[in-house]
Amino acid sequence: TFKKYLSKLSEKDFDVLMCFHHGTLADDPAKDNGHVVVLDKIYSGRGTIRFVDPTRGPKWKIVTMKKMYKAMKAHANPKVGGFWELKKI
Repeated sequence: TFKKYLSKLSEKDFDVLMCFHHGTLADDPAKDNGHVVVLDKIYSGRGTIRFVDPTRGPKWKIVTMKKMYKAMKAHANPKVGGFWELKKI
């Protein structure tokens, strides 16, 4: 599950991007596009995550896991919306 994935991820060093529907996360229907941010910190006990956003304004944002899950599921392309793990090869 989504929360279980984040919980396991929090136990290790990670490099993960998150792709989601911007308008769903921002509660702004005008932002009808995909968006990618860098996952920074996981607060499993609080049910929240912190990410770094390249857009203007505050760079670090904290949202509930539930809200991010909803935004990822709302992405127009289900093969793109979700977690993108970066690994050294």
